[in-house]
Amino acid sequence: MNQNKKLEELFAMYLRWPLYLAAALIVVACITLGIDKIAGLVVLLLTICILAGLFWLYFSSKKNILKAMVGFAKRENSTEGRLTQDLDVPYALSDEKGVWIWKNNAFEALVAADRVERSSVTGMFPDITVETLKNIVTREDFHSSYLEEKYRVYIQREEIDETPIFAIYLMNETELVQLKDEVENEELVVGLLYLDNYEEAMESVEEVRRSLLIALVDRKLNQYFSAFNGIVKKLEKDKYFFVIKRSCLRKMEERKFELLEDIKTINIGNKMNVTASIGIGASGQGYSESNEY
Repeated sequence: MNQNKKLEELFAMYLRWPLYLAAALIVVACITLGIDKIAGLVVLLLTICILAGLFWLYFSSKKNILKAMVGFAKRENSTEGRLTQDLDVPYALSDEKGVWIWKNNAFEALVAADRVERSSVTGMFPDITVETLKNIVTREDFHSSYLEEKYRVYIQREEIDETPIFAIYLMNETELVQLKDEVENEELVVGLLYLDNYEEAMESVEEVRRSLLIALVDRKLNQYFSAFNGIVKKLEKDKYFFVIKRSCLRKMEERKFELLEDIKTINIGNKMNVTASIGIGASGQGYSESNEY
């Protein structure tokens, strides 16, 4: 533990030496200005150029330093490194901007199928931005897509000498999402259909034709729900119970429940068109609860 702490302190000092040198150069420039203004200005100009070069070197080499540190850590623990490298789960490390530092074999194979080079996690998953990474405190997971596949993206934040580094691994959940959608589409939805003006419509037609009007309405309802592989049952003279799949409900919604308009077209001499309304229970935890809706 003590040796690891000493190594961390040495590494921190190595990374910070440009700052120490910058402070020393500024002091020298100030002293020179006090002795001779022209010489001081020359020294100050040189100091600015040197500082610019040092800071450029510091920030441009940070990524390579992180890569070297990761590689060193993997070599130090060869067993863990080998297992991580050969892990079937795509696993990678990135810097604070999402740029890849290291990828295992599974991750390399995944991105190799992409014609466009993805040099960062934000390039692979546009919904995961640099700002998203900054907001991760310890660990977060996201649902996203890549190459038409669905992935659950796990991101864990670590820090090396106060520099954030992110461990990212992917779980392909395409089949799970498809199965979930299939189960949801096969879910049964219950509903009730009411003839709103049943009494008025019956009174507007001759008594001998009333049974024919009802028969036509029943036939229209049976044909409509049969086309959606549904079941309809008459509960009362003006009330019907039906059961359909959720996927069929979506189709009915897309077609704006055309049945309600079709019923109005039934006319055998009745002065008032038959109107209907539909109530659907699709948000309950079970069929009894959905029926209450």
